[in-house]
Amino acid sequence: MPNLYQRCVRFVSDILSFVMSTGNDTAPDVDPEIPAILSGKNRGIPQRVGTWHCLVHNCYDSPEHAHKTRVTRISWYKCRKGLNHEYAVATVTRGKSTYFIRIERYASDEKQLDGDVVDDEEIPEDRRQQLKLDVQHERSRASKANPLTNNSINTRKSIASSNMREDNRALDVALHVDAENGAIDNEEVYLLATYHYNSATTPLYLRDLVFILNHINDSHPSFKLLLTQCYWFVRTFIGVANKLYNPEINEKPNFNLAGHYTQAMATFRVPVNKDSPVEIDRYAEAVRKQIEAHDQYLHEKWMRGAGGKEVADERARQADERARQADQNAMEERRRREEADQNAMEERKRREEADQKAMEERKRREEAEAQLYQLQASRAASTSANAE
Repeated sequence: MPNLYQRCVRFVSDILSFVMSTGNDTAPDVDPEIPAILSGKNRGIPQRVGTWHCLVHNCYDSPEHAHKTRVTRISWYKCRKGLNHEYAVATVTRGKSTYFIRIERYASDEKQLDGDVVDDEEIPEDRRQQLKLDVQHERSRASKANPLTNNSINTRKSIASSNMREDNRALDVALHVDAENGAIDNEEVYLLATYHYNSATTPLYLRDLVFILNHINDSHPSFKLLLTQCYWFVRTFIGVANKLYNPEINEKPNFNLAGHYTQAMATFRVPVNKDSPVEIDRYAEAVRKQIEAHDQYLHEKWMRGAGGKEVADERARQADERARQADQNAMEERRRREEADQNAMEERKRREEADQKAMEERKRREEAEAQLYQLQASRAASTSANAE
């Protein structure tokens, strides 16, 4: 029950944040699939994954509708500064339009990036000072990444009970950007890998990607600097997408830096996150079942609405077509019977005429035979008289 209460509080605060981000006269129409654009200095509001999932889950009318928007590529990027923040950019196509959506995990509170962690790690003293500076850089990023979202976090703190531990919740967000590499605020980034989802048999739909993100967010909602941070989030959701949709993979030479914290000298590198195949398999199976269930839900929704009317109209049309065809068949059958009757009458007439001709022929033959008989009899009588 407490978990349900927490989710309700988070959902309400997310919706409030979403409304605040779009509640002005110049805001564009809300697109449930594509978050608001971040262009130039007009910073948009990152959409929390949970809110995005809710909007996407309910925006479709049928399974076919959910299959109109596809993710054709996911690019994995790493920042050069601070703790080497990692994020991904999904290239999304819908009709003739293309969108770039930046996806990442942030700390939702500066306390999640507590510098004391530096003292708990076995890090050489000469590197520790730089690590502290890098942690401070990430604290600054967390504090200014999204003012409205941070306000919603404070709102949650005032509403939630003390045992909810909302300070530990990660900020998993999606942001529509106009740059293909997703860089914002003059970030220095480099590409780690690209994944092309071009399979005709296993396309990656945007709906499916949102379900992947939401499931991961629900499974590990807490931000932990050394466990479930941005490195883990990007690696995990890309791993699940790859497991389910088998993309063409293009890893760059520096891909070995994924999930690593590095300082200026490449010789100092700390692995923070690695692949977890068992975890990926478990998430992939859960998401697959969720997508199948959603397709069934959309099918039922379609049948209750326009789809049901369409099916009923189609059935009525087919019934009318069958009735029309039956009438046409009956007419053709009557015509065939009439033609058969006419043919039978003509055949009888032909037979009667033939019989009549036969009778006349027999009569002519009988008359000819009679005349011949009389002639022969007359000749016989004449011959007998002459003989006497």
